[in-house]
Amino acid sequence: MKKLKVNILRGKDNIGENLIEVTGKKTKILLECGVALEPTEKSKRIETQVLNTEYDAIIITHYHADHSDLLKNPLKAEKIYISNGALKILEYCKGICEENKQKIETLSDQQAFSVGEVVCKPYLCDHSAYDSYMIEISKGRENLLYTGDFRSNGRKNFDFLLKKLPKKVDLLITEATTPILKNQTEKELEEKAVEIFSKHDKVFILQSTLNIDRTVSFYRASKRTDRPFIMGLSSADICSNIKNIPNPISFNDCFTYFNRSATDDLYAKAKGTYKTKLLGRGQIAKLDKFTMQINASMLDYLNKLNKSVRLKNSVLVYSMWQGYKAEMQEFLDGVNEMGVNTVDLHVSGHADLQAIEQIIKKTNPKKIELVHTKEEDSFLWEALLFV
Repeated sequence: MKKLKVNILRGKDNIGENLIEVTGKKTKILLECGVALEPTEKSKRIETQVLNTEYDAIIITHYHADHSDLLKNPLKAEKIYISNGALKILEYCKGICEENKQKIETLSDQQAFSVGEVVCKPYLCDHSAYDSYMIEISKGRENLLYTGDFRSNGRKNFDFLLKKLPKKVDLLITEATTPILKNQTEKELEEKAVEIFSKHDKVFILQSTLNIDRTVSFYRASKRTDRPFIMGLSSADICSNIKNIPNPISFNDCFTYFNRSATDDLYAKAKGTYKTKLLGRGQIAKLDKFTMQINASMLDYLNKLNKSVRLKNSVLVYSMWQGYKAEMQEFLDGVNEMGVNTVDLHVSGHADLQAIEQIIKKTNPKKIELVHTKEEDSFLWEALLFV
């Protein structure tokens, strides 16, 4: 490309860590501002460089830390573009500083905006992060499409996304996180959850609070097996601020609970917000059956619950990346000692080979760059995609 220059600062040989500069004649844009998942001296130098560089705009596709965590620091950008849903979640998680909040402009599906002489167009896409976007950047007849993180196996219609995308791009920058031919879908996960829930009165869920699609899947499985859905307090807070998502305020069969390790102030706030929908451990113990979101810091809580109602033959559904298990092994072992069976039930939040092939077929790129991938996997992707 002659009019647009692309400099991939980070992301070509690591999962996450995307930092991509796009420069026109008078305009400098940064795509993403995440931190390294496994920091090195080199990654720290690049992050310092980004923090000290003046940009006309920074565009962030979603709220995961490897795409957004530098927002905690003041950035030298005139404007910062991010979706409304992602902003709400970052505000709740304290993932953005006050100075950066003053620079926010909201992304909306297919609503183009100009940054200097460059035109940017966002496309709502599916990812394990709520309200995620792809970004097209163009100047004159030149254009590129940056996919951010995406998938075709979630709850949004992938064909609808494909219809919106440009028919030709000069450069496609696509994520290539996991070299899998075909992912299982979120709907298939829901069906398996119904099967598991039907065999157990008491179901515990270990999932990411920020995976909204997964919360919806487990809520739907709970509803189909006629049981209350008891959300973790953070999950309840986040979902209560998102339209049409299960939460204790708007849904009769949704509740939340208070983990006694939290502060009195937090309890008072939760009680004021959720009132009778905030359950105590004694109330939960009296329920014949339920689905309950938990986290790996709750072994003591579950031990106390186990004294009130035997949890033997209950089930813990582990719905996260397998790599997290090592750091929570003590919790998993403790749950197992109570007689609670653990079942793995997870689907990927990232694109499979078929999804990437469909993006390539639709956009007919002259050139392709793979990011958000391990160096050893990039050769496999290239062999699969360009054979």
